[in-house]
Amino acid sequence: MVAQEQAGGGAPAQSVQPESTASTGPSFAHPTPEWVASLPTDPDELRAKLRGEMGDEDAWSTDHQVWSAMQEFYASSDLLLSPQVRAGLLRAFTGLRGITSSEVQVDGRRLVAVRHTERESGDEILFDPATGHAVGLRSVTMSSKVTLVEPPNGPALDPGVMYQATWTQKVVSAVGAR
Repeated sequence: MVAQEQAGGGAPAQSVQPESTASTGPSFAHPTPEWVASLPTDPDELRAKLRGEMGDEDAWSTDHQVWSAMQEFYASSDLLLSPQVRAGLLRAFTGLRGITSSEVQVDGRRLVAVRHTERESGDEILFDPATGHAVGLRSVTMSSKVTLVEPPNGPALDPGVMYQATWTQKVVSAVGAR
């Protein structure tokens, strides 16, 4: 069982939904621990598997759909990844168009942001550089047409950040345990 605490606003990421997996089978959208353990470690195979799960959505590119799926996957399943699959996924991202990385500070914590940029939008997965674990998400706008106003008692966000969430994942002994 994987439990999560999420900070920074927004609803906690969803855990494995047995009823969804029963009808469609496990996937990046509906992972199970067994399915995650069976993922290939080769970056090209992982990228092909990811792209193969994407639909024919005209609004965004396949690589954008892959990145959105990875944001959800890391939020629900990061703790289940072996070091080999974790490394394979990071290497697989180098084959996606629009990927960049940078160091960022979130609440005084140094993180690595891996961003997919498409149009005037950047979606980031935040990684702890010491562990390689995903610990958060951010959405950033590059549009000059958008004006962001911080709430008076809200957290300080970097310029252009529209959404930011961080989390902690851990294995627990029972449902509802923290």
